[in-house]
Amino acid sequence: MAVSQAAYAAEKAIGHDGSSITAQDIANYKEINSDKGDTMKALCWMGKNTVEVRDVPRPKILEPNDVILKVTGSTVCGSDLHLLHGTVVQMNKGDILGHEFCGIVDEVGSNIKRVQKGKRYVASFQIACGECFQCKQKLTSQCERTNSNTMAQAMYGGRTAGIFGYSHFTGGFGGGQAEYVRVPLGDVNLLEIPDDVPDEKALFLSDVLATSYNAVHDTAIYPGDQVAVWGAGPIGQMAGVFAAEAGASKIIFVDTEPRLTFVKEHWPAAHADKLHLVDYKQLSFGVTNKPTIVSKLKELCDGRGPDAAIECVAGEYAKGWMHWFEMMVGAETDTSEIVNEMIESVRNYGRVGITGVYVGYTNHFNIGSLMQRGIRLIGNGQAPVQKYWDDLLVKIQKGELDPLQMVSHRVRMEDLDKVYSKFNNREDMMQKVYVETKFSLPASLECRFKPCRDIRPSRGVLAKTQIAGYMILDSSSMSSLIDNAGHGVAGNSLLGATINDYLCSHSAQLPLHSRFGLQDLLHALGETLHQEIDLYRFCPNCQRRFGLPERRHGEVMPVYLLHTLKRVMGKGRVGLFHKLPGVVLEETFELWVKFAVVTLDDPDLREAYRALKGDRLINIGTDDTAHLPADEANRVAKVFEEAYRSRYHSNIIPG
Repeated sequence: MAVSQAAYAAEKAIGHDGSSITAQDIANYKEINSDKGDTMKALCWMGKNTVEVRDVPRPKILEPNDVILKVTGSTVCGSDLHLLHGTVVQMNKGDILGHEFCGIVDEVGSNIKRVQKGKRYVASFQIACGECFQCKQKLTSQCERTNSNTMAQAMYGGRTAGIFGYSHFTGGFGGGQAEYVRVPLGDVNLLEIPDDVPDEKALFLSDVLATSYNAVHDTAIYPGDQVAVWGAGPIGQMAGVFAAEAGASKIIFVDTEPRLTFVKEHWPAAHADKLHLVDYKQLSFGVTNKPTIVSKLKELCDGRGPDAAIECVAGEYAKGWMHWFEMMVGAETDTSEIVNEMIESVRNYGRVGITGVYVGYTNHFNIGSLMQRGIRLIGNGQAPVQKYWDDLLVKIQKGELDPLQMVSHRVRMEDLDKVYSKFNNREDMMQKVYVETKFSLPASLECRFKPCRDIRPSRGVLAKTQIAGYMILDSSSMSSLIDNAGHGVAGNSLLGATINDYLCSHSAQLPLHSRFGLQDLLHALGETLHQEIDLYRFCPNCQRRFGLPERRHGEVMPVYLLHTLKRVMGKGRVGLFHKLPGVVLEETFELWVKFAVVTLDDPDLREAYRALKGDRLINIGTDDTAHLPADEANRVAKVFEEAYRSRYHSNIIPG
């Protein structure tokens, strides 16, 4: 039996102390839903380094203060990796993970007064009672009545609040990486999402925004401070942003690639002069005469070191063999290496705040430097979300805070096990994900990248593809018909993901010039039709990758689209693509936009398209796409062409 599971078995044998006012150890819903056959998809912990998306029983109302939420958005947190690795104790096989989520209320208990069925809410990652000593001070992460774990009390001398999807050590509550979730004490732990705030932004009030904000203000960042942030993940990134907004004069991130590049590319322009990056892999560590993180930070900060340091990593990542070995044999649970670097780096009487997760005990802690130099060591604790989320929500509404600057991917619930693997391995520059379920609303119009011109992103897909230095933007018409909400695949578009990987990897073989017409691109496209290509879906508005790539072989765009464009464009080149900063417009782009809009708006065209395959709409990358007979493709293309000509005449389409 794994250590984590053995610890849970010991806890069950000892028993809880009875201090919680809500049921404990409901980390999945098998026992409370044994009489119903309803199931849902959820991400379950199945053992160390193993998670699986499984069909599991749905939750139901267990207590009068419960709320059942249909999850519309969740995410993966860096601290979820501690569960994956087995670092956090008292996990049990089948536990549902996820502590950050939002959704639509599906059911309410008989005592619920404030929360209303059918409305949107975001949950705080901790479960608070709202009435105890800590809750009355808005320190909800330390609620005294939602976690009765005996081992936590013995180890820490006190307990945190219960936490969703984060082991039986924190109460054993089912998490939000699922299609449904039970929220105990719903009137206390749910914040209503206003109509002017999309789920994609509100979701992050559940943890990451409050945690990074707390890290800055609990550590105490003052105007003019020089601040070093260990860890450039989402919490570190946003802690840096909040520190800059608090008036810090210099923000130094200590991490490595690809995260340093991600932060640099998404750093607010207003604070560009404050940003500094330190790659720890380019420096030495330990007792050495070579440059180290400590010496580099002293160099960057007037020879004294930063005024404050914020730890956003965690204690499980050993750098040297000694801590690695001691953790392996159980001589310590956490390494002290990063904390020591921070203590030694900051100026005398500097401040060190710890936000990254530390589970238990550590060795070789530099208490001498702490005492002799007067360093303030601050445990930021699990952030009290409800202390901050109202103010942070107002910042989002006013446009002062953009949570999407840290979001790199939009993924499906069904792919979460693969996402954990990629996130753990830092692949594909994955920073923060938005996880959608079958209940998710159409992608927000308020994403970071605004839609171009008058295209209605909720009804089509904009694909953005970098091809040999050219930024190509275009619109795909059929994707909105595929799922009725704009979550279609960018591979359906002519210039989108269909040719992305092929043209990027074979650009040297293509006759690309400073200007080239659609005919050249069609010719290049024709060579890709039987290639293996990684297809990505994209967010309709912000262009972030949506899900994991799918390797496809065979025809990679609807044949009728290829035929239509060849017919329309066959009498000469129409417009040119220009190398412009960020966008490519001109007549060809205009034509393709109208090509999409007409197909969406014209009922006859839509009916013609449906007749082609009945009610099954063609979705790029599926078996429906290929092998359309040429005569049928030409027939539909002709209908489309005549409709386009009747609407846009020769000023757009050549006669």
